[in-house]
Amino acid sequence: AINQLWQTDSTKHWSSKSNHVKTGRPINTDYCEMYKTRLPENDIRTLDAFIGDLLKEFGYPVSPSPQPISPKLAAQLMESETVSAVWIVDYRRELADRRKARIDKGVYKLEDRDSLLWSLY
Repeated sequence: AINQLWQTDSTKHWSSKSNHVKTGRPINTDYCEMYKTRLPENDIRTLDAFIGDLLKEFGYPVSPSPQPISPKLAAQLMESETVSAVWIVDYRRELADRRKARIDKGVYKLEDRDSLLWSLY
């Protein structure tokens, strides 16, 4: 059954990794619509431009004025797939650790970024 998917061998394996712990938890709605409070408006509009048709297909609201994105950014978003490029997970973890150290020192804030699309991993 779908409510048992979080107990498969695959999810047990992935949930053993620090950045995938939540994979080993039951499916819930705790994180639904979290983008509304975590992403800046310009990021939401960028994602609406990038995956807006898919969002509409599944009944999600889409900005009436999505932020146009360049073909280069679209390609970068497509290439950021961490399932087929596992090394990216380690790279992003290293960047996240360095970012956290700067935040802890008080020399950096996430709000200082124009875009959070790359910082949520």
